[in-house]
Amino acid sequence: MLSVLWDVKEGEALKLSEVHRRLSERRAHYGEPAPALTSVSSTLRAAVARGLLTEMRLIGGTPVEVSRGGRAMLHATRSPHTAYVAAHAPGAVLLPVFRTLTEAYPPALRSQALLDMARALDLPEDVRHKIEKLIP
Repeated sequence: MLSVLWDVKEGEALKLSEVHRRLSERRAHYGEPAPALTSVSSTLRAAVARGLLTEMRLIGGTPVEVSRGGRAMLHATRSPHTAYVAAHAPGAVLLPVFRTLTEAYPPALRSQALLDMARALDLPEDVRHKIEKLIP
């Protein structure tokens, strides 16, 4: 879900229907069934509660952050104008995953994780060789 929201341009936000559409396309690409709209909605709300997403309202097509304090005008939930943006960059969210992956390598081979990531990214061979030279 976050990868769909990380893929939007800065200053844009996606409504539930658009997140669902993009997730469905992505899953179809991998031969997986489309998620239920209600599941996507629940996951979005949970991600907002965890601070991973920011809930916005589309006012005239422009995303405006929802105020969460007091009696704000834009605090209505489940509005058809509700849209979402990622609250953090991928690196900030995925850093614990990267740490866990590198810790899965034996200590003497942990630098190999960087080379394996370069290979997973299909970086050119010459780039991988440069990375290898930089690793002590």
